[in-house]
Amino acid sequence: MRIGVQNKIGYLTVEIMKPAPNDLGYVAWVTDNNKVKSWLIDSMSPYLMQRFIRLAIAKEKWEAIAKTFYYGSVETQLFELNKKSFTTKQNGQPLSTYYNELVAIFQEIDHRTVTNKEGVAGIVHMHSMTARLRVHIFLSGLDVEFDQICGEILRKDPKLDLESTYAYVRRDAQQRQTIGNSRPVLEKKTNNFICSHCGETGHSKQQCYKIIGYLDWWDFSKKLRKNINGKATMFDISTANGSISPITGEGPVVLSNNLTLDTILARPGGTARDNLPPLIS
Repeated sequence: MRIGVQNKIGYLTVEIMKPAPNDLGYVAWVTDNNKVKSWLIDSMSPYLMQRFIRLAIAKEKWEAIAKTFYYGSVETQLFELNKKSFTTKQNGQPLSTYYNELVAIFQEIDHRTVTNKEGVAGIVHMHSMTARLRVHIFLSGLDVEFDQICGEILRKDPKLDLESTYAYVRRDAQQRQTIGNSRPVLEKKTNNFICSHCGETGHSKQQCYKIIGYLDWWDFSKKLRKNINGKATMFDISTANGSISPITGEGPVVLSNNLTLDTILARPGGTARDNLPPLIS
């Protein structure tokens, strides 16, 4: 663009040839040739500069660049650009980064697209179809968190163009972020009490049944639980005469060859068999 504004395009074509050193215009040609060369070099990355900086004539430099970056026919270039637009995804990038990357691809496509439509109506129709396609490409590449907003956009009538679609999604993303930042953090409730009296977890000493007494629904037939030292925890049970007796252990009782009681609680001064209830005659 700078070369065209300065009216120096001829230095990249055959329009302005290098004069003989004894020609009166030779000095002016050298000056302008160096200007065009510097403009070309300034537009390159440091890596590319090293490849083209030693070419002495601007036209030679331009031809070398054209050969290096020739991608084939316009149709081939359009195919590659369209494929790139369909495969470009957000993939966790910021929304603006993804949008700008797509727009840059679309601009390259527009630069290489020639319409065969005649008249204003044909051109407007083509642009309308292209705009809708690009909205679909943009929406299809968004992260899954925008699935709901994509459905809203596709149901809108009249249809949104690409810029309006981006603005719509961007507002939703900002609202989502605002709500997320203002949402209170709920602390997870945990119960890490360890009773200092019986060693069981899940309650404190003030809530220990061994101190305050067992509730009516307490099941004394279940197996003894282990305390933090791995030893059996002592429970109190009510005996048949209504007195309270501690539990000292548990064990099986063989009643006959075919009948064994697996778990019988033992109390002080008696064996597991002594704790059996009387048989009903």
